[in-house]
Amino acid sequence: LYHYFPSKRDYYVATVRVAAERLLEATAAATADIGLAPTELLFRGLDAYLDFVERHGEAYATLLRSGIGSDPEVVEIVERTRGAFARQLRERLGLEDAPLTRLALRGWVGFVEVTSLDWRAGREIERPRLRRLLARALLGTLAAAELRSPAVVALVADAEDAALSQS
Repeated sequence: LYHYFPSKRDYYVATVRVAAERLLEATAAATADIGLAPTELLFRGLDAYLDFVERHGEAYATLLRSGIGSDPEVVEIVERTRGAFARQLRERLGLEDAPLTRLALRGWVGFVEVTSLDWRAGREIERPRLRRLLARALLGTLAAAELRSPAVVALVADAEDAALSQS
């Protein structure tokens, strides 16, 4: 360990950084096809996120829990990851880059994090139900923020169509 890292802290920071990079890479790759419907992009991103939680549960928990009152460098990595995830979502869904949009998405990212951690710990609901909860929470967040851009209207309409086709 000390051959590659000068201290346990350096190893820990590197572990958090790698987990953050892998999570962002996974969601970016899953949502790279911008020709897809907004809801499909959202579901693909959520699937990639939940895949990461399932496959790398300890790394995911370390990433999220490490930012709370710990090392400033780790806090920066966690915050940068949250911002990048919200930005990635905003860009993929074609949402406007406005303060209210950014704030709403950051709040939703927090919801996704806490919900995913709880789900990982207890698995009291099935994954498809969790995915629907997270997607609907995003729609509710955008509605609560009164975002009415063409991208939001398209996302809501697409989600309603998808919900009707599943009924």
